[in-house]
Amino acid sequence: MRQPALAGLALLVALLTAGPSAATTTVAPTLLEIRLNGKDSGLVTTAALGEQRVLVPRGDLAKLRVQLDDTPGTPFDGQDYVDLDRIPGLRYRVLAEELRLELDCLEGCLQRTTLGVPPPAAEPQESGLGAFLNYGAAYQGSDTANAWSGTAELGLFDGFGVITNSGLARRRPDGDGQAVRLDSTWTYDFPGQRLRLRAGDTVLRPGSWGAALRYGGLQIGTDNSLQPYFVPFPTPDFAGLATLPSVVDVYVNNVRRLSQPVEPGPFELQQIPVISGDGQLTVVVRDALGGQQTVSAPYYVSPALLRPGLTDYAVDAGALRRGYGLRSADYDDGFLAATLRHGFSERFTGETRLEAAEGLLAAGLSGSLVLPAAGQLNATLARSTGDTGAGSFGALGLERNARRWSAALRVEGSSEDFRRLGGEQLAAAPKQGLLARIGLRGASWGSLSFGYTERRFHRENSDFAALFAGYSQPLGQRCVLSLLGNFTREPMHDEFLGLSLSYAFPPRGTGIASVSQQGDRTSAQLLAQQAAPLAGGLGWRARLNHDRQDQADLGISWETAALIARADVAQTEQSTAWRAEARGGLAWFARDLYWSRPIEDGFAVIDANGVAGLPVLQDHVEIGRTDARGRLFVRNLRAYQRNRLAIDPAALPLGAHLGTVEATVTPRYRSAVRVDFDVREQGGSVLQLQHGNGSPVATGSAVHLDGRALELPVSLDGWLFLDHAPAGGRLEVEGPEGRCTAIIPEDVALDFDGLARVVACEAAAP
Repeated sequence: MRQPALAGLALLVALLTAGPSAATTTVAPTLLEIRLNGKDSGLVTTAALGEQRVLVPRGDLAKLRVQLDDTPGTPFDGQDYVDLDRIPGLRYRVLAEELRLELDCLEGCLQRTTLGVPPPAAEPQESGLGAFLNYGAAYQGSDTANAWSGTAELGLFDGFGVITNSGLARRRPDGDGQAVRLDSTWTYDFPGQRLRLRAGDTVLRPGSWGAALRYGGLQIGTDNSLQPYFVPFPTPDFAGLATLPSVVDVYVNNVRRLSQPVEPGPFELQQIPVISGDGQLTVVVRDALGGQQTVSAPYYVSPALLRPGLTDYAVDAGALRRGYGLRSADYDDGFLAATLRHGFSERFTGETRLEAAEGLLAAGLSGSLVLPAAGQLNATLARSTGDTGAGSFGALGLERNARRWSAALRVEGSSEDFRRLGGEQLAAAPKQGLLARIGLRGASWGSLSFGYTERRFHRENSDFAALFAGYSQPLGQRCVLSLLGNFTREPMHDEFLGLSLSYAFPPRGTGIASVSQQGDRTSAQLLAQQAAPLAGGLGWRARLNHDRQDQADLGISWETAALIARADVAQTEQSTAWRAEARGGLAWFARDLYWSRPIEDGFAVIDANGVAGLPVLQDHVEIGRTDARGRLFVRNLRAYQRNRLAIDPAALPLGAHLGTVEATVTPRYRSAVRVDFDVREQGGSVLQLQHGNGSPVATGSAVHLDGRALELPVSLDGWLFLDHAPAGGRLEVEGPEGRCTAIIPEDVALDFDGLARVVACEAAAP
């Protein structure tokens, strides 16, 4: 490269000393080393130089990440060159004697790198037709009475969504029996739009001033759980500039939350994973030469807000339910409710809500404003009119969550004639309400909280007022001391004071000792319990309680892959009581039945092609083993999220081949997917490679199968073991005797049988 460089230098000198007419019509190629923003880029380019004109190949500028989207090109020597004068924000200088091109890329000149963006929404997999049944039965009795109850939920799913129907049957201690329908609902999701449609029995979305009520009807609205990787609320963003290849570390409250490499140029951090409330964000940029930049800034994040420009809504129409759990189909008159929220800025989100029913029309406006120095300010104003007259409701609140403390204050009030949906169709709001609380957290002295709540109604004898306080202090890593006090002023005077000490013991146990005083009653309790393992097994609970009479409780639980069972017995001085219950699930999918624990979310059927006993991992944790059919039922997968399922290849039987080690599945809401792992007990073959004269191929010769290098070379006497030997596969052998090629014969068995076969290895053409 030395001679071309000298020739280019001579040509450059001649060009710069030539007359004006020659310089304006001629450009000359020259090899130049590029320095970007004062740093060596490691790139040498063939630049085309002319008087007051420098052209560089577009490809070389792209390697430096120079922004070229709107910059026109100039053809030169069969390539696309770019005139540096046409690149906005770029300054350059040619150092002819040093054969170097100095580039200074200002703001906007280099391509921007975006970091911290969450993964795109996972595309849910279609499940096909299937059904599930959750069931439960419980029996309780004593020396004088007994009762039983049973629950059931039936679900049907396919491309049409999910249809569920649930019910309850019970026999009371007085001997009366009853069967009640609970919920019948059809759910269909549109994940791409974060939209959920429900028809049947569901719960009203309350907005800022409504109430969450059960009703039967139609609901459509935004549901962010359909895109779990999407962050709907504003998070702190950060923009910076890296002059060299660098690593960006993001610290939230001195805890590293993100570390990612970045190329030279401007970069932007989006949706930084922070904790809600206020905190300190620190960004550290370390370049390849050891330089470091550190920037810190406070932030305040509230999940109650929406990102600027983002809108969500909910529309509910139907009839409110009465006597849920007591009557199967007791519905009131019809109603309509709608809520619309919009993010106007990173600090302000507004809401409007409408409720309409027979004899009622109510509407209101709400807003949430983040004040960095004070916290989140919430305000609501609503107005109603109807059969009882016209009335108003208003609420104002301020809350702040900090690292060492939190506080909230909310006041609300309404006129006597204000009404909203609730209760027996229409409900009065409190005449006035007050909530005040403050919490303090210390690194060494624990947590302390105080609060006061008061609600007064227009009706008499329904007011409530109470003062509460709490304190907790960790004692080591496993023990916590807690103190709780509560003083109720209305509707009657009552005082409660409790002290407890809890201890967590391995592997899943908890022990609690507590004593309390309420009025003139003193109670004491000792409790020890251990939960059953997640994969199944035994759990237990034992309690001694001293109140007005002594009582002892003992319980045991047993969990398997298909059942959760529990039995409890309690003994007092006068009587004995007992309770037993069992819960489980049954799924029909992929033309087969599977017993399971209760099915609450998405699920899957693992098919290992008939290989039994294979351990299946979910997020690197073993969750079960395939049965005699080579299948495993996996319950409670996270709907609309990427669930990683895998088979441990080390557990495969000798001679088996696993086509897919890991699969990522994304089920729909309460639907199933089938996961086929291509496990084949094929390919276990022993071959003896021989030359045309019958002599074995040399020991240690390297082998490639269809272009893929094998780990095991040829052994003594030309023997070669293949864990996967496809018929017709091409073996390429290279050793001290040269190269040869062999074709795996068609009669190679598809399963491992231990038989050896002689294969001719033909010499490769020179």
